[in-house]
Amino acid sequence: MLNGGLPLVAQWYTEMTSPWESFEAIVEEVHPTPGGLIGFLHLVGHRDGAAFDARVASVCQVRDGRIASLVARDIWDVREELGV
Repeated sequence: MLNGGLPLVAQWYTEMTSPWESFEAIVEEVHPTPGGLIGFLHLVGHRDGAAFDARVASVCQVRDGRIASLVARDIWDVREELGV
């Protein structure tokens, strides 16, 4: 869970992308929720001619127009909970 403002988001981004020659975060679906949204993401890192990927659900809570929390969850659990 990210809950520390922009500096923590920047740190998370650096930690996610620095091991890779290139990194993609592809938004495949977005589902509005009463307190924010849930995005289904396909994360792809490229290194040494190979691609490594994962699919995650990103649960974003918004307060006063700003991200209040951002939590990565198992995409299949969240799909089941949403019924999609």
